[in-house]
Amino acid sequence: MVTISRAEKFEEFCLEIEHIPDVSLAEVASRLGISLRTAQRYQKKYLQILQGGFVSIDDFSGRAIRFLLWLSSHRSVVPKEKAKSFFTHGFIDGEKTFQRFINDLKRELS
Repeated sequence: MVTISRAEKFEEFCLEIEHIPDVSLAEVASRLGISLRTAQRYQKKYLQILQGGFVSIDDFSGRAIRFLLWLSSHRSVVPKEKAKSFFTHGFIDGEKTFQRFINDLKRELS
């Protein structure tokens, strides 16, 4: 049995909501195999992101959004050490988390 990560479930949720904006949360939850409560949490996060409120989201997806915005604000390539420093100090996360995030980004972009 293959399990899907929370980030992938959230991404699927966002795609469902974007595809059919007036769909009921119960229907989306049923299709994705998540609870209604989880769907409500995802909806709240989705709306925060749409309204630019992702700065207040202090989980991995919120951190990822802020990190990517920080990276995109630079006109040139950001050295890995500078990015690691921003990530580990700004989010109080370890180097292993940073490396996992970078590896995930590389996989997504390839």
